[in-house]
Amino acid sequence: MNDIDAARAAFLAGVAAFEEGQLEVAEAHFEASLAAQPGRPSTLANLGVVRLRLGRPAQALAALDAVLAQQRDSHDALLHRGLALAELGRLDESVQSLDRLLALDPRQAFAWGRRGAMLKDLGRSAEAAQSLARAIELGDDPELNRFLLASIEGDDDMPSTPPQHYVEGLFDSYAANFDEHLEQLGYRAPAQLLALLPPGERFGDVLDLGCGSGLAAPLWAPRCTALDGVDLSSRMLERAGSRGLYRKLHQAEAVAHLAQLQPRYALILAADMFIYVGALEAMFAAARRSLGPGGRLVFTAEEAPAGHDLLLATSTRYLHSEAYLRRLAGAQGFEVTALQRAPLRRDQCSWIGGLFVVLVKT
Repeated sequence: MNDIDAARAAFLAGVAAFEEGQLEVAEAHFEASLAAQPGRPSTLANLGVVRLRLGRPAQALAALDAVLAQQRDSHDALLHRGLALAELGRLDESVQSLDRLLALDPRQAFAWGRRGAMLKDLGRSAEAAQSLARAIELGDDPELNRFLLASIEGDDDMPSTPPQHYVEGLFDSYAANFDEHLEQLGYRAPAQLLALLPPGERFGDVLDLGCGSGLAAPLWAPRCTALDGVDLSSRMLERAGSRGLYRKLHQAEAVAHLAQLQPRYALILAADMFIYVGALEAMFAAARRSLGPGGRLVFTAEEAPAGHDLLLATSTRYLHSEAYLRRLAGAQGFEVTALQRAPLRRDQCSWIGGLFVVLVKT
């Protein structure tokens, strides 16, 4: 077999592995194809996409730039270059890459949606709203783009919950640097919640709801009989599992997971999680069913401004009022035993005001 045939065989094997979701295998095949036939644009483009899916945007960007050095108007390379730059936090450059693509093909619906999301994060709200509206018009993910548009426009008819795939993708992309990022933001919510409970008390079985990378585990695991975790993000769960502190980890939507549990938990912890849930009626009801007698629901919330019970902020996080939380707790059979105001984390050099709450099942 000559080099061209070997490169083609490896390329086709990489495509097949990619379609089966075997990303590491696909990457190895594309690398083998490039070893046999260096610089081939289609192989580089596929390698870039695979590395992006694997959460390695810097390596993806290198492959995609190599494509554009040969084919400066490659639609696929411009799109994925924009996505890689966004994951690297280089939002202005991401928008520029998507603008180049849309100048070539203005009907790229997905590109309009991603451009709108980047512009929103850059604070260019009017442009973002126009871009998201264009994405909706062209048929790109109406649920997600309407959610993002509502966060910009303060829509009274805001979605009561975020799209599940949005939250999953958001935290998959954050997983690699999540702990370090929260450290920079001064995040201490798990410790602050623990401080609301009696010193030295042990809690029986605890469920870490929206456990993420397991930041709460080193503090909470020594204080309970067993610690379980649930999260939407598979990449976050991989990091949580590497700590070796959880009895079980589940990839699931929180309310659905709670709904199928027996009432056995002594405590459910939800640190910085309800901001990605929205309306909490179903959450509180499912949590109560999952708690044993006298069980506790311990959580944080970002506080909504006066006049709002529930608000979707431009950050795409949900804010909740104290009145809403107290009213809902009473309606769902909880007693509020602690509620404190304290900063949650820094954001744009300012502290985000939070509510730290302990509810007891009555």
